[in-house]
Order: sequence, then structure tokens, then C-alpha cells
Amino acid sequence: MKWRWRFRHQHSQLWADVVNAIHGSSSNEDGIPLKKEITGIWKDLVLARNDLSKAGVTEPEKLGLVNVNGQVLFSVAAFREAIAERIGVKVEVGRFEWIAWAPQKVYFFVWRILNEGIAVKTNLDRRGVFVEDKMCVLCGYSIDSMEHLMFLCPTACAVWWNIWVWIKIPTNVQIVSTMDLLEWLFNLNGSAIWKKVILVISFATLWIIWKTRNERIFDGKQSRVEVMVDKTKEESFQWIKYRSPYVSLDWERWRDFNVRDIII
Repeated sequence: MKWRWRFRHQHSQLWADVVNAIHGSSSNEDGIPLKKEITGIWKDLVLARNDLSKAGVTEPEKLGLVNVNGQVLFSVAAFREAIAERIGVKVEVGRFEWIAWAPQKVYFFVWRILNEGIAVKTNLDRRGVFVEDKMCVLCGYSIDSMEHLMFLCPTACAVWWNIWVWIKIPTNVQIVSTMDLLEWLFNLNGSAIWKKVILVISFATLWIIWKTRNERIFDGKQSRVEVMVDKTKEESFQWIKYRSPYVSLDWERWRDFNVRDIII
């Protein structure tokens, strides 16, 4: 939302001219220039408003405005707090970081996981929504809670095991919540850049598990663990290659996670 606000109020700056040059006269429904066929960070920034609308948040750009010495500015911290209040969750983010290496919708998704804002069946039931079958659709063995779906479900455990093997991390990692995951990543040995790569891969894993769960519920689509792992590799590769400084990242080397000489 910050960049949407800046585009409206600082449209004479060079970066805004570049956006106009690329996206031209094509506009999103609220007047922000956007050619939807062009993928990238600007598209995600513009369409993030749609995800907020689905969560019941209207006019999100107004939520982060603060007055600093008589000047109206956009505060990301104020925006987060206002969003949390609108959707009825606490701002408990622990080690969570907002970085640009993954789509905004994914960071918003993980942030909502941390604040119990995702519509797993236990959360729906807690809100008074009638749920006839509360069992996990991926395994059928336990209640569909956030911790179970993302970390304790046999399907999720198999996905995580394969991801740890792929990125050459010991597979005896015991994680039962997203907060545990972030704390573990924070204490992981390695450079800040390396940790950021592992963070993006972890977020991609959460994202794919969630998408697979929803495809099973709404489309009746079945996905094997190996397919979920391949999708995680593909998503994280696309995000890092096109959203980080590491544009030279090679897919074949990424598949083997042989990238330490590229990403240090």
C-alpha cells in the first residue's frame, strides 16, 4: 500500500515515470497503471489491494497515514496495526520480516498465519461458522488446525522433510508452528543473505501446502507430495531470481540447490 500511496502523491518522481512508461495507459480498476500481462513486483503491489478486499478491508491506503510535523506520510507500522485491528487479530509477528523477495500476498498470508487469521476449519468454528467436517483434507486423521495443516499433517511432514533434504539441512528439525519456524531460521548458521533464501523457500512451502489444501477442498484436485515439493522449488526459484539481486540464478543448479557460490 505504501507504494500505491506514493504513486498517487509523488507521481512526478523518476520511478513513477518509469512505471508509467512500462504500464502506460492500462489501468487497474482504481486508476493505478497496470498491465496485468507484465509480471513482477509492481503487479503484486497493485493487486495486493484485492487480497485485502477479500479479507474485508476497504480503503486500505488510508489506514497507514500519519501526521509527522504537519506532513502526511505513509507508515508501514501504522498500516500493519490498522489491518490487524480491522481483521480482528493480534500483531504478534516474532521474527517475521517483510522483504521483497516474495510476493506481497505471500507475506500477508504468512503474517495472517502468525495471527490466526487463516480460514482453517478450527478458526472458522471459533468464529461461529458451521463446519460439518472438521477433519484435515490432506490426511483425514486429525482436526484441520493451522499447526496440524502446516507442520503436523503426515503430508506436510513429508513435504518439509523433502525440502530439508533438498536444501541440505538436517532432517531432525522439530517445528510445530510458524513462530517456531521463524525462530529456528533466525538461529540458523549462515549469512543474512543465506537465511533470507531459506526464509523465502520456507514461505513458498507454507504457500504451496495452503494452495494444495484449498485445491483439494474446492476443486477436488489431488496432489502427491513430490508434486508439492516440485512446485515449492519452482515458486521459490521464480521469486528469488526475479525479485532479488541474483538474476543469474540457474534452474538446473537450483534444482540441486548448488548455489552457494552464487548466493553467499
